[in-house]
Formats: sequence, structure tokens, C-alpha cells
Amino acid sequence: MANEFTARKGIIITGGTSDTAPIKINLGSDMTSPVNGSIEYFGDSPTNVNGIPCFTTNSARHIFQLGIVGYNNSDVTKTNTTTLGSILSIVIPTGQAYEIEVFCNITATTSFGMKGAMSITSGTAFDVSTYSTLFSGTSIISGTRTNGTSFGATEFSSTTTTSASFQLKGTIYAQTDCTLEFQGAQAATGANSTTFLKGCYIKATPIWSSSAF
Repeated sequence: MANEFTARKGIIITGGTSDTAPIKINLGSDMTSPVNGSIEYFGDSPTNVNGIPCFTTNSARHIFQLGIVGYNNSDVTKTNTTTLGSILSIVIPTGQAYEIEVFCNITATTSFGMKGAMSITSGTAFDVSTYSTLFSGTSIISGTRTNGTSFGATEFSSTTTTSASFQLKGTIYAQTDCTLEFQGAQAATGANSTTFLKGCYIKATPIWSSSAF
């Protein structure tokens, strides 16, 4: 009866402490066959600390959509430079596919404009598949498609655009841990600022892992 009562009423979880979590799931060997209602924290091997949690049904693992997010709570200003510099940055763990998303509002002065790029500054990728747009008002200023193992030199560059939004969507599959950056600069060097406004973000959400039944 006690076990039945516990199952019906649930389990009370006490609060954690400064060094002990209320619930902790240790990384171990992956299950070789699905067990319905299970929760796993798994990687590509039992020692892979970059594993991700998932919920298991009778037929498959379903990854918890826990995103990795980089966010700017202040403006990033570029003046007198066309050299691309980091605006946002996150690390993509190895052995998993992630959906990636970038958004940034940008202002500039005529003749100096704005330039942006995506870059893998460390690590390598098996696959990068994205599409991005720079748009101002109702007009698309540029669109860039990437399909390979790296990004191109730039996503956009315009000396005439003074107010625009940049958006990128796609996927990346890391071969080794990848530092992924959105970088920005002026399109032409000038004393007037090009500003990547606060509220910019880069997000990566796990959508697939090579650890399968």
C-alpha cells in the first residue's frame, strides 16, 4: 500500500543547497533499447560531458529543448573600422545537431553603413546549413545561403543602409566543440558610429544527437 500511495501522490523533492541540486541525473551508459517514460542524460559515449537530457518513449528519444543563448544587454559600437569583431558568441558542443538563430537590430550613418558575418572561431563542423536576411522597412537588402562546413566571408555589407535588422536561421552539426560568433563592423571606415543595438541574441537549440537505439 505504501508504494501504491507514493506512486499516486508523487514524491516530495526537498530543496537543494549551494553545492547539491534538488535533482541530479548522472551521466552513464546509454540505454540499448527504449524504456517508455524514462529520462536520460546521455552523450556520444559514457564519458562525454556534453550530453543532453531527453525523454524516452517506446520508440525514440525526444530531446529536451534546452537552448544555449548569447545575449547583449548593451549596445556594441563600431567606429573607424571595417574589421569584423565579435558581437555575440556561444559554444556548440560536439556530436550534436543544433538549430541556430541570430537576431540583431543595427543603425548606421550613410556612406559608412554596416557589415556582418558568421564565423566559427575555434573547432570544426561537419555541416552548416543556414539562410540569413538583412532587411530595412519592407525591403530585403541582402540574403545569404550557406551549405557546407563553414560560413562565407560576410552575411551582408551595405554602405547605404542606415537602419536594418539581421536575422539568421539554420542548423549546425559540430565535429569538435565550435565557438560560433556573429561579428560586425562598418562597411566603410568613418568617424560616425555603426551600432549593433542591445537586445541582439544568438541561440542554439539541440534537435538531434548521434546517440540512438
